[in-house]
Amino acid sequence: LKYLLKDIKSTLPNATVIRTTEENMNVLFILIGVSNGDLCAVADRTKPWLKFNNVHAHARGYKLDLDLAAHFDSTEGVWHDLFGPFENNFLHLFETYHELRPDGQGRYPTKFRQVDRLSIIDYVVNDEDLINGLNLDERYGLIFETSFPLINEPQRDELLRVWRSYTIPSFKHLLCCGGGVFPFSQPVDKIEAYLGQKIALYFEFLRLHTLFLIPSGLIGLVVFLYQLQSGGVDNLVTSAYSLF
Repeated sequence: LKYLLKDIKSTLPNATVIRTTEENMNVLFILIGVSNGDLCAVADRTKPWLKFNNVHAHARGYKLDLDLAAHFDSTEGVWHDLFGPFENNFLHLFETYHELRPDGQGRYPTKFRQVDRLSIIDYVVNDEDLINGLNLDERYGLIFETSFPLINEPQRDELLRVWRSYTIPSFKHLLCCGGGVFPFSQPVDKIEAYLGQKIALYFEFLRLHTLFLIPSGLIGLVVFLYQLQSGGVDNLVTSAYSLF
């Protein structure tokens, strides 16, 4: 245990480590609070891809030794939704987010969204790369059981509030003025920022799948009414719909 805590502090020097022991159980829970500075230091080694700030990246990107800059024309618009490997020396080039604090006491500026923080910390804890990661499962398999991220409740509640506003359609959504299509649109950007790309892609697929079922459902209703009127299902319309 002493060496485990030492490894954690050597990789995350400013981490807050809280140890608690479950009563009547030989289990030790370790809560690791990672500072923004430690995240920047680890990200500078692991090079996750983060979103550029389009204004700053356009103004300074071509004057710096950035691999992506050479591939684009010098126009500000091209830097929208452009990602690049994290560089701690060029922090100002990356987008700044204002995430809710876990204790609910306002927001704080950071270069890392919730999903970025979790992926970086998960890499440090579980990756087999002994240079950048701790690989706790392999190195301390006899005493290390598992690791999991804690929920940022204020951030989660904000996502659920926004998501609920999409799930319960308003007049804005009915008139297609809310940036989505009646009423199957999803806050994909916010889902991706909290839960990651794979889960956001699933809900976007679900939206498109539901949307594309509407035409076939409406045509099917017409075919069903025609069957009721004609008194049978063996007709040319049913055959044509089955091919559709």
